[in-house]
Order: sequence, then structure tokens, then C-alpha cells
Amino acid sequence: MTWLAINLILNNKDTVQQNFYLYNPLYSKTFYFLPWDYDGAWSSTKYIGKNLYGISAWWKVDLHRKFLSVKKNRDDLYALADELREKYITDAFIQAKLLEYENSVRPFQSQVPDNRNNSDSSWLVGTQNLLTRIPDNIALYKSVIGHPMPFEVKAGYINSELKITWDESVDLEGDALVYDLNISSDGNFSNATTNLINIRDMQTREYTQTINLSPGKYFVQVISKEVNNPNNYQISYGNVLLNGEYIFGVVTFEVP
Repeated sequence: MTWLAINLILNNKDTVQQNFYLYNPLYSKTFYFLPWDYDGAWSSTKYIGKNLYGISAWWKVDLHRKFLSVKKNRDDLYALADELREKYITDAFIQAKLLEYENSVRPFQSQVPDNRNNSDSSWLVGTQNLLTRIPDNIALYKSVIGHPMPFEVKAGYINSELKITWDESVDLEGDALVYDLNISSDGNFSNATTNLINIRDMQTREYTQTINLSPGKYFVQVISKEVNNPNNYQISYGNVLLNGEYIFGVVTFEVP
């Protein structure tokens, strides 16, 4: 619980299926949860999509999913995150740590310049950003409380037969969901010229069509949303790097 709460506050997304052990010693009935590695903390939304916001980040892992499926556990988790922020991960505590590290690094900054922008002081600017990022992290995970969970999408094209299937997107409050399906030839789903398929409010989780497609790569996007509150939505797993930028919630298929 504490591990999850800290990761919510620090927005540490390098924890989905790694950086921890669940350890059961021989001849023991006790399990120990052993976490490590926080270099993924303070993750920027430039590098993560909504499928990793809040508790969605851990939905793929059986252990975490079973724990988070219980409403009381979720309520306790959010309460603990508030308590940790109020009592321990405070601005004053973070600022004191930053000053401590700054004093350790400053005597050596001329020897180890930041080669990313040839500035000897850019590391200092970066550390101050850590302080301001905390409220953003908290606002981010709270903004998706009550939204559906992410899901897997599979796409294929064989002998002119296009087939798209996806797993159920779970809504933890039990709200009814529908799905939007978009297929594009260039990854720009807002471009009417290159959008091939746009279907709204699907109740099924499969789409098939016989269609002749030109050779190339195609991009598939499926979005789940609450029937009575479409603003509560979720994207699928799968990210694509296109022209130096990530498109989140997208899978691809190739036509030879």
C-alpha cells in the first residue's frame, strides 16, 4: 500500500511489471515485498499516456489488479497518499533534500558539465522542477479516479481480411462502457483524409471487414468510455513513436 501510494505521488511508472520481488523464503508462510529503483520517478506525460495514469499503471499485473479491484483498498490507498503528502513528502522536506544534494554536487559542477545543453547549472534548474512536479503528479492521478482501466488490442490483416479485437475495459464502479474504433493510415486520427474507419459507441469488442488496403503501416486506436459520462474514458495499451513523438493507446499492423 505504501509502495503504491509513494509511486502515485512521485509518478514512478517504471514499476509496472518490474523493479520489485515478491519473495517467499523456503519453509515460510510469509511473503516479503521488496521494491527498488526510482529512476523512473517524476515521469513526464511526454513519455507516458493515459494508460499509465494513476492506478492504471499496475492493471497488467495479477497481484496489483486483484488488490486494486477491491474498493476499500482503493479508498485506503488514496487516503494514504494524502497522508504521506501531508506529513512526509512535503515541500519543505523535498526542498531540504534538494539543498543537501545541491551542496554535494556544486563543488564539482565545473568538472562535470551538463553536455545536453553545455550549461554548468542546468542540473540545478532540473532539480527545482522536481519540487513543482509533485502537485502535478497528484492532480494527474486524481484526475482519472473512476475512469475505466486500460486493455489490450490486437490487429491483423490477412488475405484482405481486416480483424481488430480487444479485451474488456473494466470499470471499477460498474458503469456501462462502449468503445470507439479508429483506423488511420498515418497515425493522425483527426485527419479526415487519412482516417479509414471511425465507428462510435460499439458494444462489441471485435471488428472484421473485407477490404483492399494499399501496402504500408496502419494505426489502430480503440477508446473505452462510460455510456453516461463519456468524459470518463480510457485508451488501450500500446504506444507508437512517430516522427519523434509518442502516440499513446495505439497499435499497428502492416500490409505487405
